Amino acid sequence: ADSVQAAEARKHLQQQSNLIANLLAEAMELETGLTREEEPARQARDEANEEYKKYREQHHDAEVRLRKGKDLSEEDRNELKRLWRQASKLCHPDLVADDLKEEANRMMVQLNQAKQRGDVKAIRSLVARLQQGFEPMMASDRLNDLERIRKKMAQVREQIDTLVNELAELEKEESWLLVSSLSNMEAYFAQQEKALKEVCASLEHQVSEAQLDPAA
Repeated sequence: ADSVQAAEARKHLQQQSNLIANLLAEAMELETGLTREEEPARQARDEANEEYKKYREQHHDAEVRLRKGKDLSEEDRNELKRLWRQASKLCHPDLVADDLKEEANRMMVQLNQAKQRGDVKAIRSLVARLQQGFEPMMASDRLNDLERIRKKMAQVREQIDTLVNELAELEKEESWLLVSSLSNMEAYFAQQEKALKEVCASLEHQVSEAQLDPAA
């Protein structure tokens, strides 16, 4: 009976070891995905910074032009009106997602200021940004998502370490007396396997999140 019990315990330990191996593999896959994600996020952030720099330069150029009293040509005035109408539709607060309304309002302010200055280049730049679906402005949000996933991974690794240590303690026993002394061995291992499967499901969800991210 003891040998049968020991064999059963070894079987459950092997199942747990396999689950842990799968979890570690998925954790590494998620980390690899995050590493791939960092470069697009940095690129988006740099593009946003570059776009802002260009806007500031265009703003300055427009102010210089106005101070010199240079009027817009008829062609420029028509283009300004056309671009302004196009941009105002793209960033209208009633037409954008709730999480982008604040940014849309800021864009609308910039748009109206550019119109008042007669700054065609600035409006053209705003239209280009709006047509990209606010992507450059969401770079910081994407970086925040990466940090959130990293924190989740740290929590998962803590759970894995705890389970590995628990298995190590059990394997250090000179015999399987610890297991045989449990009133309900099946329930014990079922509980441990359930905990591992929950961790595995959490990791699978995170890996799926990373893969579905538009910047991946």
